Amino acid sequence: HGSYRHLVRFEPSWPMLYIYGGRKPFQFHSTAWVEALRQRPGSQVLEFASGHWVMKSKPQEFNQAVGAWLDSSEQRPQSARL
Repeated sequence: HGSYRHLVRFEPSWPMLYIYGGRKPFQFHSTAWVEALRQRPGSQVLEFASGHWVMKSKPQEFNQAVGAWLDSSEQRPQSARL
């Protein structure tokens, strides 16, 4: 409990939208992880000029980004969808 000894590396095999606020004292991801995710087909990484709660501080931009990504998923091959 409360230990990082048993962490399992998170490597999604499906397209993923990762949105985060860049104005935080620390991040929950590494630069290498973000770059690897950007390389995955159908995935997208977006940094917003906000703190942790992007959906609260930038609601219109957040909703637009999520909607655009979901709309783009309709264009992906079936094998790249969940």
